[in-house]
Amino acid sequence: MSLQGVKIVDVGCGGGILSEALARIGAQVTGIDASEELINIAKLHAELDSNISKNVNYVHSTIEEFSGENEKLYDVVVSSEVIEHVYNQKLFLRECVRLLKPGGSIFITTPNKTLISWFFGIIVAEYVINIIPRGTHDWNNFILPCEIQCILEKNGCKTKLIYGIVYNPIIKEWSLSSSTAFCYGLHAVKKKEIDV
Repeated sequence: MSLQGVKIVDVGCGGGILSEALARIGAQVTGIDASEELINIAKLHAELDSNISKNVNYVHSTIEEFSGENEKLYDVVVSSEVIEHVYNQKLFLRECVRLLKPGGSIFITTPNKTLISWFFGIIVAEYVINIIPRGTHDWNNFILPCEIQCILEKNGCKTKLIYGIVYNPIIKEWSLSSSTAFCYGLHAVKKKEIDV
């Protein structure tokens, strides 16, 4: 698979894991994060591989600041495992959509707001097997797929696909699932100007 020439912004990129994977397959990636420390780590890591560093740029910025300067510039917005840490989710999604060109795609992944995700994503992951630091997640910030879909619709996007994602801690791998009970991904497309 090649993403040659596709302009992607990774919102909440952290240390750049997803940004680098996308850059490796040809995308022109901009990773943004509000944490200057994480952006510095991402920059240092990208410099280790010239094939990645030529395709990725990291910016220390909030989504609000960045979207104001980069409106309608990107083919794709990705935000993976970020929205559950955001308090103003409506503003966050609106600003993500502002970055998209008409016809562009937005991909969001996040835990669902279910008892299963609370139990496995917080209780088990943070307090039993300790694979995530305690206090990382606040269940009150978890969000249902229909809530994201509604917010995106109000901002001119049409949801194309909602799919389940499951994590296997034994083999340490994520895989797609027909169940959205634990985590899910959502793909929506920004309507073209004439569609709105």
